[in-house]
Amino acid sequence: MRSVVSFLAIAMMAIVMVSCNGKKKQEEIVVKPETTQISGELGKCFSIVDREYKATGDVWRLVTIEVERLDEELPFDLDGRELWSYSQSGRSANVQVGFGIEFLDADGNVLDKVSANRGGMGGPYSSDECVELVKLKPGEKGTIRYQITSDAKTAVRFRMTSSFDEHEEKQGGSSSNASSNAVRPSLKSSSSSSSNGHNWDAVLDSYEKYVDEYIALVKKMAKGDMSAMTQYPSMMEKAQNVGEELSKANGHLTAAQQARYLKILNKMTKAMSEIQK
Repeated sequence: MRSVVSFLAIAMMAIVMVSCNGKKKQEEIVVKPETTQISGELGKCFSIVDREYKATGDVWRLVTIEVERLDEELPFDLDGRELWSYSQSGRSANVQVGFGIEFLDADGNVLDKVSANRGGMGGPYSSDECVELVKLKPGEKGTIRYQITSDAKTAVRFRMTSSFDEHEEKQGGSSSNASSNAVRPSLKSSSSSSSNGHNWDAVLDSYEKYVDEYIALVKKMAKGDMSAMTQYPSMMEKAQNVGEELSKANGHLTAAQQARYLKILNKMTKAMSEIQK
């Protein structure tokens, strides 16, 4: 997962550019699939719709990729089982799914990459879109969005990857993993309360407080109040501290804590989306 610090730094600098340059039109980015085939564990079940895709948005450059469900059966049974994306769940989920993307330049060099088995800030723009794609019936089409960062501004092609991680709870609380290549999400969740649950409560308190302060700051900057830039060093230091707290917190998240984490994350995403309008 890209660090919290990197994510917030990119977001803040994007707001600065918009504030300084007003509604100046950005360079258009158009990409086409290098191949319609999707690699990875779900590749036989989906294909990319072959056409040009344009990036949209002033603050976030988002590209919306159209994917078609093929006739091949999924490599796991969904009947009565939970289906979550990698950023939504931990070991208690029955099946986790994900789609990634690689942006390439004209010479075929990889400029930027989003891993299929990572979520949240380092995955697709909306983790729910991974789940919705897997729920498609053969012949149906769906979409998934990704951010084109400054590293990929010269991209002309892309290719997609896929992954899934199947869990089966056993006695004693252990679990087996049907996909040895899958990487578990950094946030661990549990449907029951944890002895270290209080640790996560404190971390989430800090995280939500920072997000609220950050949103207020970038809204000022988006309105042209450049005096807010004086708070930039302090906010980046706070971002570093919050990122370290998130990575070091012990124990599994309860269901309520996991839901709160996603709510905070969605608050940030929604605020950034509203600012770019």
